Amino acid sequence: MSIDKKYFEDFLGYGLSGNVHGKRSKIDELRLKSFTLKDPKVAFPDDDYISVLRKIEGRNGSLGGEVLKRFNLVFNYQKAKITLEKNRYFNDEFSYNKCGIELENDGIRLITEIERASQDIDVENKTVNVRAIYVSKNILVAKNTYIITQVTPGSPAERVGLKKGDQLIKINGSEASNFSLKQLMGRFFEEEGTKLKLEVERIGIRIPVILTLESPIK
Repeated sequence: MSIDKKYFEDFLGYGLSGNVHGKRSKIDELRLKSFTLKDPKVAFPDDDYISVLRKIEGRNGSLGGEVLKRFNLVFNYQKAKITLEKNRYFNDEFSYNKCGIELENDGIRLITEIERASQDIDVENKTVNVRAIYVSKNILVAKNTYIITQVTPGSPAERVGLKKGDQLIKINGSEASNFSLKQLMGRFFEEEGTKLKLEVERIGIRIPVILTLESPIK
């Protein structure tokens, strides 16, 4: 297995003992029987996080979701066998988080919103649409909130000043609460050079930033 000499330090995920950090890189190819995946990304957790796993005889790493999502898996428990069938994601390019932040759903909050409506009126038997919007009532709406939990060193997010603990309020002008966590994180994996306009809240202060997505490995 040939390891690319280029790598970067990153948050790798969550383990039983907490956050897992380490290095990310890529290899030329990964072969699983008759299947060959080109330029897959790989991760190397710091020794502190895998010292126990090293004691498991015969273990030689783990296959992550970026690999497994490219297959339909069939489990035969009686024969202790797993069959892989490639699916429509098989030829997708392996991608990285090009923004450099990890988000977490921080729960539901009740937010006061103004319910607005327009009304048609009849003037001399002619229907006229009233352009003015009037306020009918204030309502409480349950909204998702998203917090930045990790900022990758040297990433576009760090360079524009985003910090762990910032609450994401808007993305490209739209309320972040209108999106799922998967949808928001997906924006960070878009094409290199894509600009994102973010607005975060820190200790009650709204901070707008504009960053450009950049691959951590060329």
